[in-house]
Amino acid sequence: MSFRHFAVVLGTALALVACEMTQELASSAKEMAIDTVGFKDSRERQWAQEAARLRHVAALDFDATGGDKDEGAIFAKGLAERVAKVTLKDIPLYLVKARPEVEKAMALAKRPVDELSAVTVAKSLGVEGVYAGTIHVTVDERKYEEARKGECTRYSAGVGSLRICLEHAEAKIDCLERRVQYRAVPRLIDAGTGRIVYTNTVTGDSRNAACSDEKDKQRTAERLIEEARNEALRDVARNITP
Repeated sequence: MSFRHFAVVLGTALALVACEMTQELASSAKEMAIDTVGFKDSRERQWAQEAARLRHVAALDFDATGGDKDEGAIFAKGLAERVAKVTLKDIPLYLVKARPEVEKAMALAKRPVDELSAVTVAKSLGVEGVYAGTIHVTVDERKYEEARKGECTRYSAGVGSLRICLEHAEAKIDCLERRVQYRAVPRLIDAGTGRIVYTNTVTGDSRNAACSDEKDKQRTAERLIEEARNEALRDVARNITP
């Protein structure tokens, strides 16, 4: 075999090896990507494991700043509903105290609810843990104008329907942009120890912009708050789902 022939064979072999290695690396990377899809990170897994130890729970009113002062109770009600729907192998994971009983206990609770008062409320309700925390809601509004075609100010020559509008006046209409930013910091408190076993900052963001001639696009501040709240509640439910 000549040196040139040997070099060609060696080069071809090395190219084949490099190609196989590239394919193997790509396959491994793909498998790793598939394996991690849908899985929680280590922090979320720890939250879920800690939360799942406390199966019988209650959601106390959150302390709200900004927006409606009743938002703390509304969030707690929504949280109770979300927690009650968390399942493990299609079986409900948590037993959630009924809202009327929680309201009675809250009437006697120290506000704002801290770890000590949360333990007291939890024991009075006979649950293993309670959710409490804070909420802050901001609603920002910005008024602006948009241009629309107004009345025709200049027509082409002609009679009646044969005339064509050549120039329109510019009309200004009122518009409104709303943005709701929702920030909640839930805490799950162990009734036996007073320890916070789960806490996280969850957020929601909802916005809308529409003008006075776009009635079908207009959404109220209440609707935007609901959307942002649901976004935050979804994150909490994800955090405590094993």
